[in-house]
Amino acid sequence: MGVFNPTKRHPIKVLKLVESTVSDNPGVGEILIRWIASPINPIDLGKINGHFPGDVKLPCIGGSEGVGLVEKVRHFIHLVESTVSDNPGVGEILIRWIASPINPIDLGKINGHFPGDVKLPCIGGSEGVGLVEKIGSGVKSLVVGDHVIPFTIKHPTWTNYAIINADDVRAIDKRLKIEFAATLLINPPTAYCMLKEFVHLEPGDYIIQNCANSAVGQCVVQLAKEWGFKTINLVRDRAEINHAMKMLENLGADLVLTETQFEKKQKDVAKTLHGPVKLALNSAGGHSALLVSSALDRGGTVVTYGEMSGKNPEFLTSSFIFKNIRAVGFAITDFLQQPGNEAKCDEMFRQLQELNMNKRLMPPEMDKWRVQDFSKAITRAVEGGSLKQLLIFDTAL
Repeated sequence: MGVFNPTKRHPIKVLKLVESTVSDNPGVGEILIRWIASPINPIDLGKINGHFPGDVKLPCIGGSEGVGLVEKVRHFIHLVESTVSDNPGVGEILIRWIASPINPIDLGKINGHFPGDVKLPCIGGSEGVGLVEKIGSGVKSLVVGDHVIPFTIKHPTWTNYAIINADDVRAIDKRLKIEFAATLLINPPTAYCMLKEFVHLEPGDYIIQNCANSAVGQCVVQLAKEWGFKTINLVRDRAEINHAMKMLENLGADLVLTETQFEKKQKDVAKTLHGPVKLALNSAGGHSALLVSSALDRGGTVVTYGEMSGKNPEFLTSSFIFKNIRAVGFAITDFLQQPGNEAKCDEMFRQLQELNMNKRLMPPEMDKWRVQDFSKAITRAVEGGSLKQLLIFDTAL
């Protein structure tokens, strides 16, 4: 052991209280935050004592988590006027977008959590319904006046007009109402595929899902009822949740509980079931993922398709070891573009449209906004809740 020599300089780490300055002018996409409180975590102690695995450059500010207050926001979504050619080229169409929802994937692009490479500035939007205004030479699959939806999310939809490749849209039945048509690309197919592609379900089998009052969750409830499956539906504990729970029951949900209620009654719930829980659907992440996955019977599958809590999903090791569950992920965008899935996609969209026109698959309740009120619509979408936010660009349909 070395001996401390007071006459020598020894390197030490110190926690020094100092005053500094910070700009009060956040940049594009940034916020000015006033931190209120922060715990001292083991990771912080690791930085202090030199045991943190990463490269910590001193001096630095400590802390790893906390709660703060947003002081200023740099708004970076603007309604602007631009121009677009009215002369589509070979294989292209001129489309007039009518309506487009605000989806979690859109909010991810806005807050920087979208997994893809988003180059700013860009036009927002990931799905919607439009009207074919003009067709270029060589286009055989569409005619002027067709109602169309995008076939991928690569074309932005928060715009009045756009020229895109005819192969990147799909014609839909003109009898579909605007609310269902504008949200047909992502949520209904996500629910459809998760019920069809991962587990062989038979009538009477159980599905458990979190975020049950989301747009996908509502589709899951309706499709499960149509095909004879039973659903256990968990919703987050929050104010005014009773309306959402009643809405799910009206759609055909077999059991609706808050996450806290389910955690307290899980064993009692299991005793009331008359079939195996084969499939768990996770869109929340965090502890909520543990709740739905732990309810699976042996050999069950948990499908993760979102992370609304912003936290990585939690799973019990014992569920993998002793119940042999499996955990997989799903993105409808990958499924739609997977070579060899063309026939499956055609049949899926045919069924979904037919179910809607027969009033057996309805879209979620929506707030409709003029495009001029986009800021209010996005704020409402960020706040969450059962209502979908729909931007209306045109009243042609």
